[in-house]
Amino acid sequence: MLAVERRNISMDFYTVRDMRTTPKSLWDSLTTDDSVVITNNSKPTALMLDISDGSLEEPLKAVRQAKAMIAFNSMRERAAMNGFISNAEIEAEIAAARISALRLRNGAPARAVGLILSGHLIPCYDHRIMLGYRQVLQRPKFRFRPAEIN
Repeated sequence: MLAVERRNISMDFYTVRDMRTTPKSLWDSLTTDDSVVITNNSKPTALMLDISDGSLEEPLKAVRQAKAMIAFNSMRERAAMNGFISNAEIEAEIAAARISALRLRNGAPARAVGLILSGHLIPCYDHRIMLGYRQVLQRPKFRFRPAEIN
């Protein structure tokens, strides 16, 4: 076991071998400190958290949320390094994806439209959604006549 302290955070590190050879020490440390780091070939590979109260859902949700936030921040950093795209470019990508999805005859959007047209599916929507679709479909590149859009 190796104890490390960085930025006022104290963590105990155990190797995979320690888990086999001295499990009691690991469990004692986990109970005392609430968490331990497991290493494999000298690299941190797992974080063990104490959930002695038995509620797995909340700690699991918090860990997943934290991991998602780390991934999101990493993506933002990469995007900042590569240059952001404009709102107009984002809107164009969304519109292109929507239109191309409808063109696929066997795709889910096409099946949904078919169910709506046959009366087997009744869509519920907000007027803002319809306004957004109309604005996108009115763009010159789609070449729809106003009668086709309305």
